[in-house]
Amino acid sequence: MHVNRGLLVVLSILANATGLSAQSPDLDALQGKWTCIFEQANGKTKTKDELREMNKLMTVKGNKIVIRRVYNNQFGTYDGRIELNAARNPKEFDFTGKGPNGNFLELKGIYALEGNRFFLCYTYDLPGRTRPQEFAAPEGSTYVYILFQRDEE
Repeated sequence: MHVNRGLLVVLSILANATGLSAQSPDLDALQGKWTCIFEQANGKTKTKDELREMNKLMTVKGNKIVIRRVYNNQFGTYDGRIELNAARNPKEFDFTGKGPNGNFLELKGIYALEGNRFFLCYTYDLPGRTRPQEFAAPEGSTYVYILFQRDEE
């Protein structure tokens, strides 16, 4: 069968422009529901009771990510898109979307996937802040280090 190469190029361009291109293996592995089992910020690690109260849940569908949590007795949602760069070492991610207060925000971070665990460490993308290079959120830093575990379905 003869296939028109020009048509294939046009279809490929249209697929990429409309977001129909194939997802990365890491993004495929992230699909589904996750629960936060560890969180550290400014050198302080949340206790099991704090984690249970916060009830931080993440859902990934395609490159859309929604994180719901309770903080200071207030329900909040992060809703946006995630881009992964598995070619970097450590692997990098960028989140763009809205935070719990409805304001636009960008997060820049690193990630690792190990079986049913998703590690991420990030900072808000603001002037003077750099993407973390290790999974830690020491005192005095602007980093947040979180570990999610895939929910059993």
